[in-house]
Amino acid sequence: MKYLRQTAVIFGITFLGELLHHFIPLPVPASIYGFAIMIFCLCTKIVKLEQVEETSDFLLAIMPIMFIPGGVALITAWDSLKSIIVPIAVISVVSTFITMIATGKATELVMKLDRRHRDE
Repeated sequence: MKYLRQTAVIFGITFLGELLHHFIPLPVPASIYGFAIMIFCLCTKIVKLEQVEETSDFLLAIMPIMFIPGGVALITAWDSLKSIIVPIAVISVVSTFITMIATGKATELVMKLDRRHRDE
């Protein structure tokens, strides 16, 4: 029953993200809205970590399985992708590095702000 309740909380917040995506005319994916709602709820203790922890750990553990359909789709579309594989590879590598750099800088900023907050 505990897992069913945790799944319901996660899916409920995901559904709220879908609703926001439907009603707010911005080019923001529904998953980002859901993520923001979940972070807000966890930070404000509306949802306690214990209320979603085990199911979240399970979903993270099976995440690699979720990439199988995308990989199969790439394999089936290989004839179409073959001619543009180099630009796709370059874009993928460059965007990965940009994302890593931005994430690192954001983490450094948060850590610096946290240290300042603790020192005050």
